[in-house]
Amino acid sequence: MMMDLDKFKIANDTFGHEAGDAILAAIGRRLRDSARAADAYFRLGGDEFIAILDVGSDGGAAVRRVTAVVASPVPFGSQTLVVEISVGLAAYPGDGETVEDLIKAADAAMYVTKKANREWALASGHPTT
Repeated sequence: MMMDLDKFKIANDTFGHEAGDAILAAIGRRLRDSARAADAYFRLGGDEFIAILDVGSDGGAAVRRVTAVVASPVPFGSQTLVVEISVGLAAYPGDGETVEDLIKAADAAMYVTKKANREWALASGHPTT
């Protein structure tokens, strides 16, 4: 699973890098705390995360779990910061047989999701970055 935070830049630019750091730390904790014992979550850099799910995992359930834990606002001083997440899934061996191929497939799927989320937000009048 590849994951990228949506609306992170808005919070980071509006409230500063300390706010961005608070978001990244909170989301990292939430992902770790929501992970099943056989799954592993990592921060790749910036506002991107990756997960390796156990063989036979229900990817759809994992996406719903991740989306739910990210949906809660992050407290920062007197503010509450809101981010969303775009998630892309890739499965072995159908989407690739190497780590590199699986990452590329999950990344491509994530950008399809991100584009759909952005189009929905624009149509609804919501901020998108």
